[in-house]
Amino acid sequence: MINISEIESREVDERSIHKDDKIILNYTGSFHSFGDILEDGTIIDHGRLWEYLTRYRMMMKLANIPDVDGNCVLRKDSVKYDRALELGCDWGHCFEAIGAGFKEVFGVEVMQSSVDLGITYGRNIKHGLIEDIPYEDDYFDMVISNHVLEHSTDIEKTVKEIERVTKPGGWGLHTLPLDLDGSKLTVGGFHQVGLSDTEFVELFINNGFNLINTFWFWNHDKEDFTFIVRKDEDE
Repeated sequence: MINISEIESREVDERSIHKDDKIILNYTGSFHSFGDILEDGTIIDHGRLWEYLTRYRMMMKLANIPDVDGNCVLRKDSVKYDRALELGCDWGHCFEAIGAGFKEVFGVEVMQSSVDLGITYGRNIKHGLIEDIPYEDDYFDMVISNHVLEHSTDIEKTVKEIERVTKPGGWGLHTLPLDLDGSKLTVGGFHQVGLSDTEFVELFINNGFNLINTFWFWNHDKEDFTFIVRKDEDE
């Protein structure tokens, strides 16, 4: 397995993914095609490799969230929150990582095939849209998104929906494919929202959240912008 402590500097950040203690892809080198075979006979499956990478990155982000006693939420002795929701969760490949800090993990996914796959693995996922989240008010201690908000067809409504399902005092952990230079996302293809990092954060601040922290992760050839917010206690 990958050594999380080795991912603290950008010089080594996410350069390789390990499975059974073998390096099977170097993200700073040339990419192999799906189905390529390495010298040791390992078959490259980029979909699975991306899932491993996303899980480890999720744990690194969650390490910035305190539990109810102020300790890291990922500690084995942490006082865990009740429920977390991942928006655009695919089949739920990050649920184990999220579950380290929460008693229950839920998901919303637009692709029915991904929902069906997740259900076969026992995931609690509902088919739905992030613009109309199919859960009740004030239900989640944290709402998480990873490269999802930029696909919203109505980002203002999406943020209002996130606020609606988040408990007072609940957390938000959101990641977007934005660079350090402050430029806006380019609208096109699957990207529907052309906002900058500051503008995304301001949307949440204007809808009942307080900014707690921001940071970037290196993502092959660009940066990923992550921000942590917390809903007002008196909502």
